[in-house]
Amino acid sequence: MGTLWLTKKKFQEAVEEQVELRTQDLKEKMMAYEQVAMTDALTGLLNRRGGEEAVTPHIARSRRMKTAMSFVLVDIDNFKKVNDTYGHAVGDRVIEAVARTIRQNLRTTDLAARWGGEELLVCLPDTDLAGAVLVAEKLRQAVALIDLETRHPITASFGCAELGDDDFQVALARADMQMYLAKSQGRNCVCPRI
Repeated sequence: MGTLWLTKKKFQEAVEEQVELRTQDLKEKMMAYEQVAMTDALTGLLNRRGGEEAVTPHIARSRRMKTAMSFVLVDIDNFKKVNDTYGHAVGDRVIEAVARTIRQNLRTTDLAARWGGEELLVCLPDTDLAGAVLVAEKLRQAVALIDLETRHPITASFGCAELGDDDFQVALARADMQMYLAKSQGRNCVCPRI
């Protein structure tokens, strides 16, 4: 009877170990799937959903610490013309190159997300509007240096807004208005101009 009890106990321990391993494996797969669901496949940046989720704790921190926070909306200029002239494969290369350039020119605490189509969002914690404009200008200059060996120069328009007392959607709408103002002022510029 003692041997049977030990065998039963070992069997139960082995089953529990297998369940624990399987549970851990499922958790890891679920985390990987969540990561894929929040990442833009083309650029490797966060997608819109991932960006919205990632910005939430930064906003909460900004409110709690009473620090500035700003947003920059980036829209690749004349993107439809690039697609129409060179095809969607080149258009994808342009989006990838702009996203890579932006990511390489941000601090590790900043966030970048593909917001939709040829539009990107940059979140700048601990940065007021004047600082956001400086960052956007640096990004604008870096984007203008991209050379994909097309006859079409790659440029982007940048709209900046500070979070202030507003919620994320209101600040984002202000950044969007500023981006459209940059487009109306000839593209390849940053608004507001400080």
